[in-house]
Amino acid sequence: MESIDLTQLVQAAAALIFAVISSFVVPWLRATTDEKQRKNIRTTVETLVKAAEQLFKGEGLGPAKCAYVLSEAERRGLENIKPIIEAAVLELKNQLALQNKD
Repeated sequence: MESIDLTQLVQAAAALIFAVISSFVVPWLRATTDEKQRKNIRTTVETLVKAAEQLFKGEGLGPAKCAYVLSEAERRGLENIKPIIEAAVLELKNQLALQNKD
């Protein structure tokens, strides 16, 4: 059976998702935070997403991972970050796909 290379499809989907998220999240963040705060939020969310990936291993655990990240983010005073989480997850998946491709 011949395998199908989905790299271009994943890259196109990632670009589309980033564009949509950026058009809404970036203006909102810029209006409510300064650059240092935005960097801290992104770093915190990325760390929480990576932690969720380590804590919840296996297929079909996306909702549990998301709940964990949202709960931990809320505990740290971060709210309305679902789009940032989605962007961090997509970025992590792309990084893993590139690592697996090598």
